[in-house]
Order: sequence, then structure tokens, then C-alpha cells
Amino acid sequence: MRQLQEIDEKYYQELRDYFWATSPQQTAGQDDEMLLEIITASIKARARELNIGIDDALLRFAGIAVLINPRFYDAPKVRELFALEGIEPNYKVHTLSEQFIYAFHDRFEES
Repeated sequence: MRQLQEIDEKYYQELRDYFWATSPQQTAGQDDEMLLEIITASIKARARELNIGIDDALLRFAGIAVLINPRFYDAPKVRELFALEGIEPNYKVHTLSEQFIYAFHDRFEES
């Protein structure tokens, strides 16, 4: 499993390609440079700051930035979650992504 300190430019490009392949509708409005910038900024700045450091959590964190909002981590409830002590940061990302999935599922079911 890749650790945060091992990440290079190729990893960001791989994530960009992954999101284009798996979420074409959600990424259609973003050009190559914009999508790469969102991914890079979310991981380089925020993931490091929040001590997120394993592949799965980095993918989920970047995915929330790409698919939900590039500045999702500025939301008060998200900041509150990451301020909680005693919970591992990678688990916090997993929990947050699951909450988004449930929220979208519920909205989809209501339509």
C-alpha cells in the first residue's frame, strides 16, 4: 500500500484518469488541468495536514473533493469530525465518505 510520503506526480495523474473513467458525468465539466489541480491540492495540502496517509483513504478524500466539492473540508461539520481526538484520520475519511454515500442513496431513493 502506498503511503503519503511516497506520492508523486504520476499518482495524481493515475487518480485523474481513474475519476475520468469511473465518473465521466461528474468530471465532464473539468479539463485535464483543473481536475489534476483539485486532486493535487486536496492531497498535498489537506491530506497531509489531516494526517491521512494510506491509499484507500487518499482515494476517498480526493474523490470527495472531485465529486462533491473541492473545498468540502472547509465545512464546519467536516472540520469538527477531523478535530475529534482518539480516532484515526484514515478512519475519519472512510466514515465521511460512507456518510456521503448514504446521503446520496437516500436522495436517489426519494426521487
